[in-house]
Parts: sequence; structure tokens; C-alpha cells
Amino acid sequence: MRLKRNAGGRYLIPLEGAREGGYLGSKGLNLLRLERLGFHVPRTFVVTTGAYSDQLNSREEVMTFLRADIEMLIDQGKSYAIRSSANVEDRPDRSFAGQFETRLDVSGTDEILSAVGDVWDSATSAKAIEYARAMDSDDPVEMAVLVQEYVKPEYSGVSFSRNPVTGLNESVIEAVEGSGENLVQRGETPFRWVNRAGHFVIEPEESPLDLPVLESIMKGTREMETRQGNPVDAEWVFDGKVLHWVQMREITAFRSVNIYSNRISKEFLPGIIKPLVWSVNIPLVNGAWVRLFTELIGPNDIDPMTLAKSFYYRAYFNMGAIGQIFQAMGFPKDSIEMLMGFEDAGRPVFKPNPRTIRLMPRWMGVGLDKITFSSRIEVMYPLLRDSYVSMASKDLELMTEGELIDAVERLYEINREMAYLNVVTPLLANLYAQMFKVQLKKRNLNFEELDLTMGLEDLHLYDPSIRLRSMGSLYHELPPELRNDIDKKGLSALKDNQSCRILSDEITSFIEDFGHFSESGNDFSSVPWRENPEVVLNMVVQYGSAEGRREGKSLEELAAERPGLMLRWTYKRARQFMFQRDRISSLFTFGYGLFRPLFLELGTRLVTQGVLMEPHDVFYLTWEEILTIVRSKGIADPMSLVDERRSEIESLSNIELPGIIFGDDPPPVMEREIGKLKGTPTSGGYYEGPVRVIGSINEFSKAGRGDVLVIPFSDVAWTPLFSRAGAIVAESGGFLSHSSIVAREYGIPAVVSVPGAMELEDGTIVTVDGYNGLVRIHER
Repeated sequence: MRLKRNAGGRYLIPLEGAREGGYLGSKGLNLLRLERLGFHVPRTFVVTTGAYSDQLNSREEVMTFLRADIEMLIDQGKSYAIRSSANVEDRPDRSFAGQFETRLDVSGTDEILSAVGDVWDSATSAKAIEYARAMDSDDPVEMAVLVQEYVKPEYSGVSFSRNPVTGLNESVIEAVEGSGENLVQRGETPFRWVNRAGHFVIEPEESPLDLPVLESIMKGTREMETRQGNPVDAEWVFDGKVLHWVQMREITAFRSVNIYSNRISKEFLPGIIKPLVWSVNIPLVNGAWVRLFTELIGPNDIDPMTLAKSFYYRAYFNMGAIGQIFQAMGFPKDSIEMLMGFEDAGRPVFKPNPRTIRLMPRWMGVGLDKITFSSRIEVMYPLLRDSYVSMASKDLELMTEGELIDAVERLYEINREMAYLNVVTPLLANLYAQMFKVQLKKRNLNFEELDLTMGLEDLHLYDPSIRLRSMGSLYHELPPELRNDIDKKGLSALKDNQSCRILSDEITSFIEDFGHFSESGNDFSSVPWRENPEVVLNMVVQYGSAEGRREGKSLEELAAERPGLMLRWTYKRARQFMFQRDRISSLFTFGYGLFRPLFLELGTRLVTQGVLMEPHDVFYLTWEEILTIVRSKGIADPMSLVDERRSEIESLSNIELPGIIFGDDPPPVMEREIGKLKGTPTSGGYYEGPVRVIGSINEFSKAGRGDVLVIPFSDVAWTPLFSRAGAIVAESGGFLSHSSIVAREYGIPAVVSVPGAMELEDGTIVTVDGYNGLVRIHER
């Protein structure tokens, strides 16, 4: 048999100076790369995979050669850590964590040889074979062995360049006193730090590690990700003086999940969104954003429907998809964290890349186009207004169903252009306002003392608050007894009293001009003010009861000296686009609101045909479903579908949802929660099921498929149990504890370091939230 020793005739080689190759095993190869990146790695030797394959046929002969190598290369006065470095370990999809042997603080040739033999034997152990079967891995094991100088640790731990559960751009550090085996194999609850944008947002009350050490760990792990091009986790040891890096790998089972936020949608599309509104609004408004993105990054395959998702009939924006667009423009993908409302997310740093340079000419063209955008508005506004007025004047009762469908589709096309104006104009208004504020700040002038609307004579035609404030003053001037009468009788009190004629006429005129407004301009199922004029009176009363509006100053009054050219230019542009913003918004609200009468008329026709019970039921169908019903009658039992959705919406109307949702699965809704436990989320997902408390390996038989396994800790011996679990809850542990690693590999949620978990009773129904670290206890 020809032995597979290296070119120097050895089975044991120094890692330093080695060439890259599979003969080092996965861990050995990663350590070599780490060393080449300039990180401090304890001196390491590798027993190559060739030694393992040779010993399968002639172990005694291989051991003889290996003994000679050890005596030649290894310092007999030092201790070593003997670790596996198999080809199947530390892969992105599976880790084989804890399946192979590790020996620490080993010294002398005989002990090292014995430890190497134990590692070899573990490659074919029952637990390793069972793990490979469970992970559907049929790759033959090629085992290298690391012989690494042992560092006596004060603290050991693991660090992640990204949150391995959510994928957020935050560094996670976990540490235990003494050996890292306490964290990885024994599941000891670690000290934990989370750093976001350079700030520690989670840290122990009393940190055992000084800030410089923590910063070195964090920065080192970040640099590894940058140099490797993938999120990494790394194991480190601190001996009280020096930080040593002992392992690095791509984060196992790292899944970049979609992240959804309602921070923006709460302002623009709040509350319950009925199916018809969703099916029209999302492609319409998101399509306008895609049009703008296309101007900035060029042709793309962005689907407007992927930019938002409905969770329990609430709108959430897909920040992951938006982050990819940011990335294409040179901003870090994680700029989305600022948009999601993380106060400690920091400001996004613009980092030009080759693609950014290629986009520069395009951006210059977009910038020039937007400088003259006000002129485009002046051209488009009357055309769009006339189109809306023409559509609003049609007698819908005289139209056929086909003509109503055509009218909806024509209105949609008009609103596409209007939606684009309604996206770009506010962006430009904000841009010019910020530019103006910068100019004011340079001159130590306070923006809050200024009234940008002063002298904008036509603004009252588009901003209802101006007219409401004026009517509020009229109401406030009425005698107290008249105001009391109005509060009791509403609008009828105005008609009965001649003294209220001016206010009554003003309200009538206001409804003619602004009656298309509603409590949500993006929801055409909302009742507009013209259909419920009492709402207008209530707003007038509220304005009449409010304190007077603070009067601001003009720019000339605010500035002691004559304003400079740049200050005057930004002032003019800020005022101009503030006016255009309100003007465009008012017209879009009017045009978008025209969907309502069209759909209600279609609903009336469907009621006549016995398809629906009442016209407003149409809002519980999607536009595609309406087309199918009208054109082919192809939906079975629309009434039941409407009733089902209405009941579902009513049952979900008062639930509380998180501001951020990780993944595409809706978070569980619990109406009868009697308590909850909090821990550290280490594997993402949601799961509801019965608790099964497993205190030791002697109780494994209690566990049924789909149970929520509640355990005190776990090590490698517990691995077979997890293949049956729906979720894992552990009283101790961290990100790199065995239960966490295996849960991520199996794709089931896990929450660890949960105080009191073992006190749960078998059979208790719980919901495990593996993204937020919650175990919610249901009412039994």
C-alpha cells in the first residue's frame, strides 16, 4: 500500500506556510485563511486526511510515522487542543457540531497520539452516523486532525458578524468563564452582547470583559466577514492579555429571511386593508416606486407586489427587497434598519462601488429631470384634473358591466401617472426643505420660527386644514348656548338657526371642495366626508376648541441681514414644492377616490344578480376575483367567501402585531395568552404545540413528534431527540450551544436561556417565537 504522506514524507504538518487544500479538512482550511488574514491564531499543526485514510488499512504503521512527526515538530513542554477537521464539518448547511471528539489540555507524544486516535474513531461512531442520516448526508468522511497549542482561557466564546437568526446587521458576542466547551457542548448560559452600528444595545449588567477586548472581538469578526465575503462566526479565547482566534466558519444554516416593517405603512396605509383595496393600491403605488427605482438603477425585474405583504390584513413593507435596491445604488443593504426605526442603527454610509460609478451618468440625468419637475407638474396637472372631472361626471347607472370594468381600467391608468407624481413630489419637497434647513443652520437661524406657507395664497384650495381652521374660528365666535346646541344636534342645529348661516354655508362649500377626503386617503373603502358630513362638523368643533396656531415669521423677518443667493433659492424651492405637494396630494386623493363609486356600482349589479348580499361586499373581493365573476362567473359561492373574510377581519380587528416581522410566515395570534417567558432567540420561526419537559436522556421516550421540547440544556447526546421536535426551549445555552445549532439545521424555532422553562407542565400549549425569543403560554 502506498502511504499518503505529504511531499516531505510527513503526516503532521505545520499550518503556517501550508498550501490550501482538502487535505487540511474544513476547520484546518478556515484556520489557514484566518492566519493569512493576519489574525492571531495559536500555533497549529494538522494531521492530514491522508493519515486518516491510510490508518483505515494500516493503523499501526501510520501511528509509527505519526509518532516520529510529533517528536520532531511538537514542543513536548506545551499542552495542546486536539480537534477534528473533517471535510463534512462547518458547512453552510450543516455543521456536524459535537459529533466528533475533542481533547483539551493534552501533552506528550503518547497522549497526543491517543487523542488523535479517538478523533479518528469518532468519524464512524454511532452518533456521527445517526446525525449524518438525520441530515441526509451521504458524503464519506475524510478526517484531518488539528493539534493546536492550548491557550489557558480566562474567558472563551463565540462571535457572529451577523445575527444568525434574523440576518440583521448586528454583531453578537457570547462568552463564558473558562473553556469554550462550557458554551458549545454543555450549553452553559453565556454572557451576551449585541452591537449595532458601533453601539452595544444589549450587554450584561456587569461585564466580565473590558470594552477594548469586546471591541477587538467585534471588529475582528466584522473584518472576517468583509474579507471572506460571507457572514461568519468565530471562536476565540482570551487569556487575560491576548485575544486568540481558534476557529472561523461561515454561519451554519444562515438563512437571509425577508424582513417586513410597518413603520412606513402605518403612516401611508394604516389599519385594516380590505382585499379589493390591497389588490388595487399595492400594484398602483408600488408600481410608482418601481418606476422611480428604474430611473435610478436601470432595467430590472422588481415586482411591485413583492415590495409589500399583507399580514392579517395589515400592510408591511418588504425591507429586504428595498435593501437590495439600496445596495444597487451604493448604500449598504442594512440602511433598511434606519427605515425600520432602529434608533441605534446609525446613518447609512454611502460606499461607491463599480456599479455605482456606472450609474453616475444615469443619476445625473435623473437629477436634471427633477430640477425641472415643477414644469412637468404644471403641464400634467390640468390634463389629469380634466380626466378625473370627466370620469366623475359620468352616470354610472347607465353603464353596462363591461363599460364599468373599462372605466376602472382607464382610471387605473390615469392614477398610475398621478401616483408617480404623488411619490416624487413629496420626496422633492423634503429634499428642498432639508437643503433650506442646512442653509438656515449655517446662519444660526431657527427653522421652527419660520412660516413657509406665508403668502401662498392658493394653498387653501388644496390643504383642508386651512379651511377647517377658519371654520373653527367661526364656531368659536358663536355664543356658548349655540355651540352647546350644535354639539347636541349636529348639522341640523346649523339649519335651524339664522346666526349659523355663515358657518353652514362654509361647511357646505368645504364639502363640495374636499368631500372626496376620508380618514384614509389610500383606502377607497373608507367613507368619504361627503357621505358623512357630520365628520366635518366634528373636525370644525375640534379646530374651534384647539389653541390658536402659532404665527411664524417670513424669511425677511427672521434673517437680520439680506438673505444670500443660496438661502433665497432653497427658500423659494422649499415653498414651491410644499405647495405642489399639497396640490398633487389633493388631486390624487380625488382621482383615487373615484374607484369607490365605480366599485360600489359593480357591487350593486352583483347584488341584483344574487352574487352578493349588499354593494359594500365588493370590497371583500380582489379585483381579479371581480373580473372573473363579471366575465365568466367562475368563482364558486362568492357570498361565502365574503362572509369568511368579513368574519376573519372582524376577529382580527383588535389584535396587536409587532412593528417588525421576520420571515414570510405570519406571527401567531393569541387571544387568550395567560403568560409568557422570555429568552434568547437562536433559531428563527414560529411554532405552536404541546410542551414536553425532558429533564434527562432517560426521559427521551416521553417526546412525541411535533412536541415543543423543554430541556435544561443539551449536548451532542440529545441530537436524536431534536429530529422529532416542533420547537426547542432550553433553560440555558446561547447561539452556539448544541441545541441552537441543531435547531437551525433542522429549521425549527429555538429559544434558549429561558428562566423557569422547566417549570412548565407537560401538555401545556405554547407558541414559540424564535425571532423574538418569546414562549407564549396559552389558556388551557
